[in-house]
Parts: sequence; structure tokens; C-alpha cells
Amino acid sequence: MVKRLRVMEKKRTNSGPLRESVDKHSIYTCASHLSAEEIRSLHPLLVEGAAIIEQTGSATWGQLPAYFIKKTSWMAQTGLHQEALQPMWLFMWAVLKSSQESEDDAIRFRSSTLVREWLRRVGWEEPASLAAKVQLAESLLAELKVLATIRPEAYC
Repeated sequence: MVKRLRVMEKKRTNSGPLRESVDKHSIYTCASHLSAEEIRSLHPLLVEGAAIIEQTGSATWGQLPAYFIKKTSWMAQTGLHQEALQPMWLFMWAVLKSSQESEDDAIRFRSSTLVREWLRRVGWEEPASLAAKVQLAESLLAELKVLATIRPEAYC
């Protein structure tokens, strides 16, 4: 007989019930096999991504690309290499978003090539891996839809 335990954690406030832990959805597990050096080696991809954003002429991001590069570099060098992945993922999304807004096919191609290299380096290039990640994303989306129906007052 296998017993399953549900881990509950306290919310940041002292009021209200405990809630189920979301650790099982940690973004850090997506590339937990990567060493600190491998994560630091992703830095040039971020620099290239920043150049793509700048080339699109998008004013949407302002100084955010430079901030992301400095912050993730610092995180990776100070022992927070797994934690550095989450802002790196967000940054790669910004690269794709900027290139989608561009009418220049060369920018779109460059962005697509960059993101494929990113996926290869973090181990997401295999169809089975991608399918598992899509399934996880769909699961998270379903949970978010449920959470969106809860009134904010319930968390106070």
C-alpha cells in the first residue's frame, strides 16, 4: 500500500488556511541536470538576444534586457545558477516577442535560430521532452484558471 502525502505550506500572511505546495512545478527542475558552468555558458545567448531586441527597435523593453543579463550573470556566478534559469526563460520569451513584432524576416530567422540553440542547450530539443513540458504547462494553466476564480479577499 502506497500512502501519498500532500505537503501544505503556510501563505506569506498569517491568516487563512494552508495551501498545497507548488514545488512540484518549480521551473528549476526543467534543467536541473545543468551544471553552474553550463548555465553560465548560456550568457552569450542572452547577449545575442539583447542585440535582437535592440535591432527590432522595440521601446517596450527599455533597459530590461541589460538588467536581465547582469542579474542572471550575477546569479549564475554566486551559486544561484538554477534560480538564474527562470529570468533567462523570461528573457528568451522577450526576444521572441520582439522578433514577432518585427516585419524583418532576417530578425525573425535570427531569433528562431537563437531560441532553438537555447532549447538545445537546456535539453528541451527532444520531442519527448517538449511533450512533457507542454503537458506540465497545460496542467499549470488549468490550476491557474481555478485560482483565477478565487476572490482576492480569500487570501487576506
